[in-house]
Amino acid sequence: MRRFPNLRQQQGVTLSGLVVSLTLIAAIAVPAIKIAPDVVEYASIKKAIYVARDSGESVPQIVAAFNRQASVGYITSLSGKDLDIFKDKGRFVVSFAYEKKIHLVGPVSFIVDFTGSTEK
Repeated sequence: MRRFPNLRQQQGVTLSGLVVSLTLIAAIAVPAIKIAPDVVEYASIKKAIYVARDSGESVPQIVAAFNRQASVGYITSLSGKDLDIFKDKGRFVVSFAYEKKIHLVGPVSFIVDFTGSTEK
């Protein structure tokens, strides 16, 4: 018969500890996975408004340039007509604001307000 002399020195994770750990990881990972595409789209919009501002010399040209960037960059939350474009000190300033509702699980949703501008 074999004896296990170091039984008290054994280390590891219990089943209940594993379940709790996995639940916490899932509680953090699921919202992060659902929000990530919208954050990437927001970054694309920020890049597109700078490109549009620099490539247009009038409001319609800036709107058209943004719409071209939106079609290439898979931007679906915003279009050129949703942009606020005005001139400040001889230079165009392009800004935007929109709200995105992100469904998580069951009746739980996030509402995120995205805003951005080319103004420094």
